[in-house]
Amino acid sequence: MRQTHDKLDETFHRFVEQLVKTTNGHPLKLELAITWADMGLLNREAFTNISPDEFDAQLMARVRQFGEEGRLAVDGKDVSVPVYQTILCMAYLNRRFNRDLLQHVIDQGYIKPEDGPPPDKEEQKRILKKLEECFFVKVRDTGDIQLHDELTRLVLKHLWPQYEYLWPWGGSLSKNLPAFKQMALQLYDTLTVETEARRAEAVARGDVGAAQKLEAELNALLAEQLHYTLEHDPEAGKQRFFDLAERLNEDLNKLLAGEIEPFIDRFGPQDQYEIYTRLGQIEANLQRLTDASNYYQQALKAAETLGDDEKWIHAHLALHNVTWQRSPKRSLEEYLWPALERSQARHPRAIPAAQYEIGFTYKMMQDIHNAVKWYERAKESVRQHGGSTKRQGIILNDLYFVYTYLGEYRRAEIGINEALKIRHGALRDVQRRLQELRARIEAASPEAKPALLKEENRFQLEERDAALFVGMSYSTLGEISRYESKLDTAVYCYTEALKIFAAQEDFKWQAKALFSRAEAHRRIALEKLTLHDPAGSEAEWKLAESDLEDSLYLCRRYYIIDERDTAHRRKGRYLHDRAVWLYRAGRVDEARRALDHARQEFEEGLRFATRTNDVLEEFENLTEIAFLANDLVTIAGEHPTTVHNGYIDRLSGALDKHRADEARLFQFAVFENLLQIEQGAYLFATGDRDKALAAYLEGFAGLASDPGYGTTRYLMHYNHLIERIESIDDKPTARAWCEAFIDKWQTARVKQRGGEALTLAQVHPDLIEWCSLQMLTRNL
Repeated sequence: MRQTHDKLDETFHRFVEQLVKTTNGHPLKLELAITWADMGLLNREAFTNISPDEFDAQLMARVRQFGEEGRLAVDGKDVSVPVYQTILCMAYLNRRFNRDLLQHVIDQGYIKPEDGPPPDKEEQKRILKKLEECFFVKVRDTGDIQLHDELTRLVLKHLWPQYEYLWPWGGSLSKNLPAFKQMALQLYDTLTVETEARRAEAVARGDVGAAQKLEAELNALLAEQLHYTLEHDPEAGKQRFFDLAERLNEDLNKLLAGEIEPFIDRFGPQDQYEIYTRLGQIEANLQRLTDASNYYQQALKAAETLGDDEKWIHAHLALHNVTWQRSPKRSLEEYLWPALERSQARHPRAIPAAQYEIGFTYKMMQDIHNAVKWYERAKESVRQHGGSTKRQGIILNDLYFVYTYLGEYRRAEIGINEALKIRHGALRDVQRRLQELRARIEAASPEAKPALLKEENRFQLEERDAALFVGMSYSTLGEISRYESKLDTAVYCYTEALKIFAAQEDFKWQAKALFSRAEAHRRIALEKLTLHDPAGSEAEWKLAESDLEDSLYLCRRYYIIDERDTAHRRKGRYLHDRAVWLYRAGRVDEARRALDHARQEFEEGLRFATRTNDVLEEFENLTEIAFLANDLVTIAGEHPTTVHNGYIDRLSGALDKHRADEARLFQFAVFENLLQIEQGAYLFATGDRDKALAAYLEGFAGLASDPGYGTTRYLMHYNHLIERIESIDDKPTARAWCEAFIDKWQTARVKQRGGEALTLAQVHPDLIEWCSLQMLTRNL
């Protein structure tokens, strides 16, 4: 008896080994075989010594037999014929399945026992409940259900083609597949219209949570509908993909790639190029640069297959745009130089774009002089070879903004105004064409309207693009005005930019314009304080605070992480200034709280700068943290040594870390000089006036010698220096400081761009004049 038992165990063990081998160990197949195929001793031979494909076919033949007879066993219990029919329908509608879809396929006649009426409401509940209990059905968070992917594959391959019992037409599902697919598309048309209407109602009643939930559901429906459209009619599906991509909905765009990728091989190289290019744009906009690069590489292969020079060049420029962030040198060598070479040889109209991108890359490499050279070449090439007003506006805007790095603000302002004029013209042109098109739509026949409405959608996107470029030029003019301390003009320009960005719902540019306008308001508030206008100053403080809060809200709400470093830094600088003036007004406790809050904002800004690898913002935030040092000693009463080591040394360490960067920041020396100034402020606060003077001399002379950002920072800290000299009670020491700066300003020479070297006294006479007047009025 024991021998018989051992022999049976050995036989069963060999059978299980064979079964695992035949199913490749797939857990679902194993469970299906054991659950559905009545794997008794008498039937084991049918499932041994066969290939995996033969195993699948025999397994599903048994499922079909049991399903049609109503004997399909799940968890030891038989299920009804309608449940089996529902499984078949779910295999195609397997993106989601719920009561609405069940009702729809019942109404269409796809689920109905041979000898009975269609399932009623109660039976429908039982069908769905039974399916939810099945081990091969997944229940989603939304309450929808799905078949396991492997079961879906098996059903579509082995059951659909043979299934004869199909209402209302009869015949096999495979013969009626087009009709079933068309039914699915009609169903999704209904679902999307209903969901969009519910979303609009939620928006109208101000229910933000419901609107967001319904928008997510709508995006999922649109993505699923794309899948079924591609299944039913690939050409219509391709057009549907492009239409959805043009909605510029990031959440929807995240879903599109997964829907169209399985179908791309069905298209020719021309369509493949267009699809891969659009997928690359989507992934680039989502900052998924590796995925974008992979799609653009596929687009390049398609362009090579076509032998199309224009597409080949465009693919190289696209690859550059997702490569320069990680390796600008590689981008130049692998993509831009080849693109320029082929443009010059075979497609001259692409020369301006290639030259512009080369200039842009040099700017990212902090090689500003080469950037100017290539931007200038691109500007001339547009005139020589032609190009869109859009391209011309981009080149001019970028070229003249780069001149601000060199301190040529007047030249920059003139050029940006020229770019703005061109962009305004482009916007008016597209608005005129859109108005003419709408007149044609109004008069068009019902048959002609759909095509014209699609054209209207394209024009609306073009109008949005043109409007945003106008806003960007206003924003650039605001930056230049702020650099030149034309703060009222800066506020006006940022406000004009904000109107456009808000109208176009571009939240990133809104956030940028808001924290930039806040900086102008902050500086106006300080000016009004020096002019003894406390009421005017307080109004500006409130405007600055409001803009900063709005900017940070947008950054958090729309996950704009690459602007949060600047937004937090601007909030910190505002709080630091407030702390100083609160302290001077005798409100010490409030000042300390504001100072601590400022420190938190700078630390948060630094965290985001590090996260996004923004070296400029890393330096900016560390500089602001260092500048807290002497106020932490004076206002918060912290120990000088602790403050120095915890705040000033961090900036010094960051400069050392980035000193050997491949593309070292163009403004690197500016931050070295700012460090010297803060060292001087710390030494001054601790009473070491001689060393403080040496540090101040080096730092301020270094800033004043830089015609661009250095001069901007020199002007920002000018009042700090004269306040320090004014605070020196000892007349001989005060005189020594004034004489030292006069001597430095008269001897230090600054080479001018394209001209002779001038002394600092000639470039910045303000300080030498103030020192001379100070010695006279104080009788130093």
